[in-house]
Amino acid sequence: MPLLRYLQTNRDNRINILDDRYNCNTHKLMALAIQNGSYNTIKLFVEWGVDCSEKDASDFTYLHMAAISGHVNIFLYFLSKQVSIHSKTQRGKTAIELAKQYGHNHLI
Repeated sequence: MPLLRYLQTNRDNRINILDDRYNCNTHKLMALAIQNGSYNTIKLFVEWGVDCSEKDASDFTYLHMAAISGHVNIFLYFLSKQVSIHSKTQRGKTAIELAKQYGHNHLI
């Protein structure tokens, strides 16, 4: 699988796909890339067809995850991909509210 080979060999992405906390579905890999600030990996996933507006079981979008992680370039990237800034989690939080909650005022 080219994606797994890329993640195993690219030292820039800082993702350990062998970590037992993660299975290898696309959503988990993207979430891990966001958490680790792996901008190039995220762009590659999108190039390979990942839907930027995808939501997890708690209605978190990738923009919500970027807001929690505090990575400006990733947050702006998902905004540029037109992920809705108004989308809410199951608990009613927008990405901006999560950025505030986690002290990432530089995203606001």
